[in-house]
Amino acid sequence: VYNLTMVPCLLLLWIFALSTILNFCRADDSSNIYTYVPLENGANSLFIGHSFFIPVAVIFDRLVQQTQDSFPDHGFQTVARSGEGGSPSRLWEDQGSRAEVEGILMEGNIDILGMTVFNLDQSETDYHQRWINLALSYNPNTVVFIGSPWPIGGSYTATESISGTVTMLSQIIQTNIERLRSQNPGIPILLIQYGKASPVMKQKFEEGTLPDITRLVGSSRDSLYNDNFLGHAGMMMTEMCALTWLSILYGVPQEESITQYASSDWDVESVRNITTQLLEFNEKFMTREVVPTFSPSAQPTTTMMPSSGVTIAEGFDESVHCFSGNSKVKVKGNGDVPLEAIKIGDLVLVAPNRYERIYSFGHRKQASATPKQEITYLRFLPSGIEISPNHLIQVWGEGYLRAAYVKVGDSLLDGTHAPQVVTFIQSVTRDSAFAPFTRSGRIMVNGVQASTYAMISEVSDNQFPPFVASNYHLLAFLFQAPHRLYCQLWECSDETYTEEGLSLWVAQSSKVASLLSKQPYKLQYLVLSLVIPALVTLFILEKLVTFSCSVSALFFVGGILATLFPGFLGAFQIKNKQRN
Repeated sequence: VYNLTMVPCLLLLWIFALSTILNFCRADDSSNIYTYVPLENGANSLFIGHSFFIPVAVIFDRLVQQTQDSFPDHGFQTVARSGEGGSPSRLWEDQGSRAEVEGILMEGNIDILGMTVFNLDQSETDYHQRWINLALSYNPNTVVFIGSPWPIGGSYTATESISGTVTMLSQIIQTNIERLRSQNPGIPILLIQYGKASPVMKQKFEEGTLPDITRLVGSSRDSLYNDNFLGHAGMMMTEMCALTWLSILYGVPQEESITQYASSDWDVESVRNITTQLLEFNEKFMTREVVPTFSPSAQPTTTMMPSSGVTIAEGFDESVHCFSGNSKVKVKGNGDVPLEAIKIGDLVLVAPNRYERIYSFGHRKQASATPKQEITYLRFLPSGIEISPNHLIQVWGEGYLRAAYVKVGDSLLDGTHAPQVVTFIQSVTRDSAFAPFTRSGRIMVNGVQASTYAMISEVSDNQFPPFVASNYHLLAFLFQAPHRLYCQLWECSDETYTEEGLSLWVAQSSKVASLLSKQPYKLQYLVLSLVIPALVTLFILEKLVTFSCSVSALFFVGGILATLFPGFLGAFQIKNKQRN
């Protein structure tokens, strides 16, 4: 298995090496050199993107405003959306967002159009091209700026993994930018890989050489990241990125940016060291543009009037714990089917060569349903599974973990139960949610093993005893016994859902679990010691109904479990592995 998994890795490295060699050879041809001339008087800029991009733009504007006389041509506008809503594709496809951006562009005075990166495939480059075409149709002298942020999950991902991911992504993104440069001869298309700030600053923090940062995560000024899930940048990281923009876009010398623009309370040597590394990392992306090899795409033909105001959507909805409708399961007799198309009674693959019937949905919300929700999922590559942060997924060697705890380099289990290495993690926004329940509590989604259960979103691991947090999948399976038994005796095809798409069973169970989590550990142990024997009994009844097994044997086993489990639960402590 190890040798087989090395083949795609070596192939990927070979492609990167070949791309680098070809780019280097083209750079040596003096006829292909294009050098960007910084806009030293400033520029009227429009930045469109998400929360890993717009905050840097806002600080960039604030730095410039400190010495407005130095940049008389400076102007600043933004169109911001959260998550995938700020990607080039979603901004273009959403009529309101596109109208808002076009309403600003049609004034004909935007000198810099700034966009960000969300996906790495060809389709995103195509949407970058659409925005370029639109901007050039109103101002042929527009400078295009594409900024590449840091990967999500910086607070709980190993620093070397973040650094490796940034380096790998820089190769892929550079290739995409070179394609855009080929399509748009003579148009300055800048790439700033400011995401390098995350591994640089985290390494300095771990080494104790970043005196201004005393906490990894928090809302205060001395925190590296603002949150523990996505890993939004704290104030200092955001400002270091903005200083990099200032040097590249407006040509401000590094030392001048440190002494005249950086916040005076930051440690000067830290600022100098960080910005030096960022500028050196970006140097190779800023000095050349490739001679065209084919014609640009056609100009857009649709013009829409702008909408008023800028709406910044809220963060991800933590009440949702499921899969997006885009994810797929294998249905017996029908092959791969999107989750939005499956129904109760379908036989789905739950393990290698094993199918089980879907007896219920914990969450079922079609994309067209109201109220419309913007739900943020994690997409793990290469499988492409889209899963909510609190949903449980099986990680090789570690059992079932919250999806939010999975990091690049971890291995999921594929359709043969072989490890599949996670190479990249994306944040995507959808408006559908599905959580099908199977009798084993397992399901194969996009070819990887996942649980049908999720942690209660508003409850942290340490609010439950260690045994509960470490064995949530098993306990959730037991707590589903009454539900499974009911659906075995009476069909659940007409089950009722809340307005948000939650089944009434899950909605009520979540409230009970949330209430229990707020109680002292001793009381939680007492309640579980009383409830679990009853659940085991119901589980035995379920097996009797389902498989018609030996009644005496089953009750004998059930009696032993019901007798021993309370003492076992009180004594057994499993240290919960924290993924920070």
